[in-house]
Amino acid sequence: MRLFFLAKNTGLRSSDIGNLKLNNIDWIKQEIKLTQKKTGTPLLLPLDVNVGNAIADYILNVRPSCDSPFVFIRIDRPYRKICPHSLNQRLVLYMKKADIPHTPGDWKGMHAFRRGIGGQMLEAEIPMATISNILGHTNIDSITPYLGSNFKQLQCCASGLDDVPVTQEALQ
Repeated sequence: MRLFFLAKNTGLRSSDIGNLKLNNIDWIKQEIKLTQKKTGTPLLLPLDVNVGNAIADYILNVRPSCDSPFVFIRIDRPYRKICPHSLNQRLVLYMKKADIPHTPGDWKGMHAFRRGIGGQMLEAEIPMATISNILGHTNIDSITPYLGSNFKQLQCCASGLDDVPVTQEALQ
């Protein structure tokens, strides 16, 4: 569950969560610093107190004691980093247990966390360039899919019908 909390609160891709190493977390500066697998670009994110506590709880109480440099590892031997594909499989399993319908391509996978935080940042009126940077996009146009989830700002675009003359004949 801590994996999903991390995804929800940072917008990290599942590949970056799976590749997150212990030395990517600076507990003193409260930062997560990594190089994104998909883009190869460095990314620096603030480490929210709640996210930091969730990761620390996992490391101290759940993660098997081993020499692996990765934060999230399998709980069974051999201790290897968790596969990013298995994150989505685990999420689908939890959705099934919660009676949340899921079909492939329905936007209810790990990437939904990225869309969610992108939409939240848009609603908070964070500049698109900053959101794009936080989500690790190399091209600002990559933010376009996140715009559709910003219902508050989409409402501002909707026109009212108050200025449209309507007669009773038109309604028949």
